[in-house]
Amino acid sequence: MPSWVMVEPMNYTRGYHYSSAVLGGSIFTFGGVKGEGDTILDVVERYKEGCGWVTTDLRSIGRRCYCSAIVL
Repeated sequence: MPSWVMVEPMNYTRGYHYSSAVLGGSIFTFGGVKGEGDTILDVVERYKEGCGWVTTDLRSIGRRCYCSAIVL
């Protein structure tokens, strides 16, 4: 039966981010604010099982308090 599992934390603590995407067996997350502060993040992180969270070379336009959807 499928279940939730805990993995290591992201490299950047994020608040107010509502954007993640699953692509090719990896989870990508982007945007939000650093911790509980006002610094808006433009960093994209990728999680892959066995590799953990990695900061990618991708950059997003810093955003907070938003959400997104991907239609395939």
